[in-house]
Amino acid sequence: MAMRISDITNTFDSKESILIDSFESYLSQRSSKRYPVIIREMDCWQGRADVVAAYFNDGWTLPVGAENIMSRLGPAQLLAVLYPKRKQKYPDIVSLSGLSESTVRRVLKELLEIGLIQKYESESYTLHPSVVLPNVTFHAYEGKLHNWKRALYQAINYLGFAQYSSIVMPERYVKAALDNIEHFKINGIGIISVTNQKYKVYLKPRKNRPRKRAFHLVGIGKTIATMNQSDICSPSEKTNSGEPSI
Repeated sequence: MAMRISDITNTFDSKESILIDSFESYLSQRSSKRYPVIIREMDCWQGRADVVAAYFNDGWTLPVGAENIMSRLGPAQLLAVLYPKRKQKYPDIVSLSGLSESTVRRVLKELLEIGLIQKYESESYTLHPSVVLPNVTFHAYEGKLHNWKRALYQAINYLGFAQYSSIVMPERYVKAALDNIEHFKINGIGIISVTNQKYKVYLKPRKNRPRKRAFHLVGIGKTIATMNQSDICSPSEKTNSGEPSI
């Protein structure tokens, strides 16, 4: 059963998990009309974000089971350097992906077998013509009770895969972060405070381009896998162009 915000007094001042539980509940209620997927503890090789909201903006087409392959860094690194109509030769794929030749050959075979990529003569590859990768906007949230420096550090790391990143702190402890708000502005990180029944946005996050496409693809794979394990409505049926409101 979802935790009601009115049931929470000051317990999140001493328990980080309750702070995050209450914020996740609030975020789910606030974002229900935007068809997001809310994920806890998502690891995209840039630390483990406490809460991530994923917004699917466009329709997409993937082979069955492709999300499980995309969730792994190796395949994601290859997919990150392949495009629908631009043929990439094998030596270039090895160079651009940073993987060993043996790993590239093994992963290329796996991607071919599931239908994510297509092979041409002279060992050139593209994304398969039938594949349309999802266009996803991620907003990552890092909850901390006191340590705003650690929260900021982790929130910056999440920009490796996410377009938006914010920290969430109890209202009574957020002053230290606000006293150092310039650090957050420079890095485009948002600041949200939590009281008993209210959530206040002190600083909106700035939209960033994910710093590494492979990490972003890992996030997409994990999000779709989470959707397939729940009753969440498929974003390919319910698309949305809106962005996170907090």
